[in-house]
Amino acid sequence: MRLVSNYIPYRDIAAEWRISIRAWLARRKLKNIANVINKREAHITWQLLKNFCGRYHDKWLAGQKKIDNNFLCDKDKCTACGMCERICPRENIKRPEGQPVWQHKCVECLGCLHICPVKAIDYGEITRSRKRYRHSEVKPAELLRKS
Repeated sequence: MRLVSNYIPYRDIAAEWRISIRAWLARRKLKNIANVINKREAHITWQLLKNFCGRYHDKWLAGQKKIDNNFLCDKDKCTACGMCERICPRENIKRPEGQPVWQHKCVECLGCLHICPVKAIDYGEITRSRKRYRHSEVKPAELLRKS
């Protein structure tokens, strides 16, 4: 299913009109998938990508401990709000002095980057000028782990 990409190290966030079209197409495709599941029909979606995804995942896993070396925090912008720490699904961010420090368990979800209200977090220099994305129907509080 083609959705909006929030992986901004690769490219900037799509225009709003493109996001709307992709969301509409995704909802339509989800209905079709639900029908296939309800009817217990066979499908091959995962099998088509299994080999490619498996090879990519192994390569990604081998470099996982280095992934969060790419994150930068602009200490002048950071307000030490803690949202980056609370959104991380791996509890990979600690804030001993207020600003985030990554602990080398990153899964590259970029949640910390996208949720930062002041855009203090970047993934290398390339993301500094890029937009952040949050689904319009999902509130930040719904994404945060309880502290």
